[in-house]
Amino acid sequence: MKNKTSWVAVAALMGLPPMAAAQADPADPAAPAPALEYRSAFSDYKPWQEIEPADWRVVNDTVRDAKPAGTGAPK
Repeated sequence: MKNKTSWVAVAALMGLPPMAAAQADPADPAAPAPALEYRSAFSDYKPWQEIEPADWRVVNDTVRDAKPAGTGAPK
């Protein structure tokens, strides 16, 4: 019975006009166009912030002891 219901639903959907036909003809210059949306490329921009330099020995030790990203390798 479930299979028959599926076929009825598919047959009903095939009888509907395609969605592309409901859209305006792109070759028609009088056809309405969707509204333009402006989003600046700088909307998420964060200005530079100075950082205090750290001791290079501590930074090197931190990098040396860090686990490589995405490898799952032990420290």
